[in-house]
Amino acid sequence: MVGIFTYIFLFPNSYYFNPQVTLEIKQGMNFNDVLDSLKSKGIIQNKLLLKFVAYIYNAETKIKAGKIQIPNTLSNVGLVELLLSTTKKTDKLISIGEGIWQNKLAKLFKDSLGIDSSKFMFLSHDKEFLKTIGFEGDNIEGYLLPETYYFYLDSSPQNIIKKLYAAQNRFFDNYIRIKDIKTELTRKEILILASIVDGESNKESEFRTIAGVYLNRLKIGMPLQADPTVQYLIREKRGDQLYRRDFLIKSDYNTYLKGGLPPSPINNPGKAAIMAVINPEKHNFLYFVADGTGGHVFSSSFIQHQINVGRYKAWQRNSK
Repeated sequence: MVGIFTYIFLFPNSYYFNPQVTLEIKQGMNFNDVLDSLKSKGIIQNKLLLKFVAYIYNAETKIKAGKIQIPNTLSNVGLVELLLSTTKKTDKLISIGEGIWQNKLAKLFKDSLGIDSSKFMFLSHDKEFLKTIGFEGDNIEGYLLPETYYFYLDSSPQNIIKKLYAAQNRFFDNYIRIKDIKTELTRKEILILASIVDGESNKESEFRTIAGVYLNRLKIGMPLQADPTVQYLIREKRGDQLYRRDFLIKSDYNTYLKGGLPPSPINNPGKAAIMAVINPEKHNFLYFVADGTGGHVFSSSFIQHQINVGRYKAWQRNSK
């Protein structure tokens, strides 16, 4: 009896790798989920024994969400007591708008979670850090998926970037690879075009039409002439307000002067814009202009486009 008692309650659970393992207990996990996680990480060998000890402690309904560091050679009693001592981490629901610029994303997390926004921006360009999360590139802007997430209040900029990047990876896996959606565009090209589409309009009902316009322009070798790419160049100075001189800025991102796609996404596009680029509307439109109501008017000829521009300018004058 003494031997059985010692084995169940006091015998150490030894694992032969790191001196301690981090266990994250997520919101909604039940005790069986925790047992599965402990077993998969090699921390325990027998789930039934730990469940028996937890039953005696009445611990199955008392374990809270959070992260704990589990040292090696911890007994079942010690492990249950450690699980019960876990301090619940407070989380916060944060909504990220589609097409958000990286600097505004950094400010959003600074205001919401108190993170260092300058560090967030630095990490967005830090190749060494980006490699650790599996991203090969100079700038991760465009690869962070806008969505509504729960974040722990003590989240670090590293963890936030990693979470948003992983979310976009899952989106591409679920909606493109698994569903075998056919597109000639690379992921980078999809995101670049999607970021432009997201920058052009706030009406998701127009996204597929706008995507079709830009793809038509690319097909015939016409410059994209997209205002959002110029706004990208001056956003740190004065946001999105454009002057005529801005369209003369020499840059690979100025699609009025440079043909083809800009080098990288100009914001973080959302799911709707990404899907619009993958499944664009088929039409002959090459031009569009604001209609004064938040939407756009589309046309196939430059003459009709000029007429539409004139109507928009007249609306501007009359609305002052």
